[in-house]
Amino acid sequence: MAQNDIFAREFSSVETARSLMLDQTVSPLDLFVESLQTIRRTADKYNYMVFLDEDALAKRERTTSGSLDRTKASLLDNIPILVKDNIETKDMPTTAGSVILAQLGFPSHDAPVVSTLRNSGAVIVGKANLSEWSNFRGMNSISGWSGIGGQCRNAIDEARSPGGSSSGSAVAVALGAVRVAIGTETDGSLMCPAAFNGVVALKPTHGVIPTKGVVPIAKSQDTVGPIARSVLDVASAFITMAELDHPFELFESIKTFTKESFTDVKKPKIGVATSSLFGYHSGTDKVVFEAIDAFSERVELVRDCDKGRGNALKVSHELEYEVLISEFAFGIEEYMSTRTVLSGRALEWLIEENKKNKSLELSLFGQELFEDAMNRKDDLSSLRYLQALAANRSTSRRRIDRVFTKGDIDVILAPTMSPAPMIDHRIGDAIVGSGYSIAAVSGYPSLTLPAGYVNDLPVGILLIGKPHKEITLLSIAALVEDALSFKLKAANS
Repeated sequence: MAQNDIFAREFSSVETARSLMLDQTVSPLDLFVESLQTIRRTADKYNYMVFLDEDALAKRERTTSGSLDRTKASLLDNIPILVKDNIETKDMPTTAGSVILAQLGFPSHDAPVVSTLRNSGAVIVGKANLSEWSNFRGMNSISGWSGIGGQCRNAIDEARSPGGSSSGSAVAVALGAVRVAIGTETDGSLMCPAAFNGVVALKPTHGVIPTKGVVPIAKSQDTVGPIARSVLDVASAFITMAELDHPFELFESIKTFTKESFTDVKKPKIGVATSSLFGYHSGTDKVVFEAIDAFSERVELVRDCDKGRGNALKVSHELEYEVLISEFAFGIEEYMSTRTVLSGRALEWLIEENKKNKSLELSLFGQELFEDAMNRKDDLSSLRYLQALAANRSTSRRRIDRVFTKGDIDVILAPTMSPAPMIDHRIGDAIVGSGYSIAAVSGYPSLTLPAGYVNDLPVGILLIGKPHKEITLLSIAALVEDALSFKLKAANS
């Protein structure tokens, strides 16, 4: 198929791309060239890339049409994807956006999730820019900025924040550079950039996808997840990454929710968390309430499922901070030992190296979080940490379980967050409210999908699911998405 014909059609889904390859209307090379050309046309303007592997398809072991047989192929077979640059790849740099890590050479191994993706036949075309150190270096950090990649820009409005920390992954998907990109989240790093850029992201249940080989923040919350333009594309990626059995059957079961009227079966039950997770941005609330009205007949709604309890789904950010800073102090030592040999604490070395590179690394904000982590033990033995972890996790799970159980609901719904603010290198991020922290702290799965626009900026609906119930969460999200028929506005690229 001629390249011009490919680019003339609306950017296709993963499922459509699979079908086109199965009937040999397009080839894996066509898809790869499509991604390369879009990246070359847009990457410099939006700064969402830090490394492009133009030989990625040549490295791919299965490129013949025989591998595309439905009984042999995976859901992501021959699909070009991007990986966030804090996930290790043995054939590409892994820098977390830092010029210091960039000097250490390539990791010796792929992260397990990368190995899984490669084994599935996905074509990893490069590494995506991110908020440096996943927004865990300084108090006034700027989402989407890194010393390696510069300032990533919002795909809808380049003057706006792309969100963080999986900035480049979300922007690349929104611009059509790839159908799927992989990001990570500790608290909001998938949900935020996906919402700001009008795309879909899934944070799976903590621990479902291994985080070995990911530059860490906190082992009790770090999670790897996919970003794509649609719920079904995210489902294809999750099923593959989680190595679930019967992947095509699972995908079809999710897809049926876009067609099912539920006249003969139990409707999904959605709880609307009006008391806890609405109210921080009136424009976003309005869009989400209008979206709820659009799909209300296809589900059973429990309105104000957290009624009268304004803190029912809130977390203690003081406890969470203690957990994150303590686990970072431990995790970064363990991680850095896999990348280089140092005589003292790795964190102290990183702090000093940043000072040596201050004209770049410390030009916009500091490293207060690194410095604070130096005051914590690096073995997770302190009573202060252990008490914070126990209280943080148990309180969040008790609160969210109470809401699930009281209403006998399948998922909890809220606005994801306010619209993207302007990029401001003077004062850093200026984000007004979000609803995703309870899922991050509890380790429960969450998903954001576009709800509509506030002053031409996309805002998202957040769905929080029960642990290890990603298929249910994705199925309900597919229903909601189908009812809303959201259309992403074209970027001025």
